[in-house]
Amino acid sequence: MKKMRLRKPVLVAAAAAATTAAVWGVLMTTHAAFTARTATGPLAVAAGRLDVELTTSRTGQNPIRVDLSEVGPDRMWPPDGALTVSLRNTGTLDGVISALETVEVVDDSPAGSAELSQALEIAVSTNPAQNWHDPALTWERVAGDAAPSGRVVASELGSLPVGEMRAFHVKLRFVGEDDAASYAGATTSFRLAATVSQAL
Repeated sequence: MKKMRLRKPVLVAAAAAATTAAVWGVLMTTHAAFTARTATGPLAVAAGRLDVELTTSRTGQNPIRVDLSEVGPDRMWPPDGALTVSLRNTGTLDGVISALETVEVVDDSPAGSAELSQALEIAVSTNPAQNWHDPALTWERVAGDAAPSGRVVASELGSLPVGEMRAFHVKLRFVGEDDAASYAGATTSFRLAATVSQAL
């Protein structure tokens, strides 16, 4: 199989974009007939902060440029291995990595060219030795008709205790038409955002 070549590279900005979700205590009540009532006891709210740093294995390149002329016959990038993204909890509260999503997706397609973001899929794994050809692996489009500016591509990525770091691995693949000419000259860019919530 021959290499697929596009005239311009895909631009992927995997810059740090970590967000935090605050957790608030809520007093729940249940009501029975007429005057009966019950309520939960006091709910604890921890004082502290949830700070997260996001880095990539290619920190010297920001944004990261993905040249699809390098993908080879299996149409994947990076051609060997994966892009490693690391989250470190630098705060005082334990966290949970609840989601990784593509955000700020922007396509720049010449007249007559298809939108490249909808021809790219992304997979996320916590396994550094991931078999990227495993049919059980979940791939998600970088963007779609219903979510042109980005979408959740992975969820429930595990805990992030105070002072610890978690790494996950990202791979892109081109799933457009066999004739890459329909994407000639097209570029796309997006950022990766991680959502980390306070562990309960």
